[in-house]
Amino acid sequence: MLTANHKLKRIEWAKKHLNDDWNNTLFSDETAFQLFRNTLERWYKGQRPIRPMPKDRVKILAWGGFCIKGKTSLYCFSEIMDAEFYVNILRSELPEIEDLLGNDWRFNDPKHTSRLAKNFIHDNMPKLLTGLLTVQI
Repeated sequence: MLTANHKLKRIEWAKKHLNDDWNNTLFSDETAFQLFRNTLERWYKGQRPIRPMPKDRVKILAWGGFCIKGKTSLYCFSEIMDAEFYVNILRSELPEIEDLLGNDWRFNDPKHTSRLAKNFIHDNMPKLLTGLLTVQI
C-alpha cells in the first residue's frame, strides 16, 4: 500500500525524468507464479465441506529484464533469492543485456541493496537509475 508520501515521491521522480531518453534503460523485476492453483474440497455426509486444499503447491520464481529494444530471457528458479543468487542472475544475463543495449546503458532495479549486489552493479553496469536520481557508476 502506498502512503501519501510514497505517491508524492513517485510523482516527483516521474517529473524529474519526464524528458529522459529511455532508449538505453533496462528495467527488471522478479515475480512468483503459483502452479496448479486448483483445489479439492472434501465432503462428508450431512456436513459442510472442509477447507479447500491445493492439490500441489508448486511455486516458480522468475526474473526478467526489458527495454525499448527488447527483453532478456526469463530466468526461472525455485530458490530464495539472496544477494549471491541475484548477482549470479545478473552475471548470467549481462551478455544478453549488452547485446540489446551495447556499452552505454542504465539499469533500473533499486530494491537490491546488499553490499554484494551494489558492488557487482557498480563494477559491471555503466549507470544505475534509482530513487529520485540517476547515479553514474
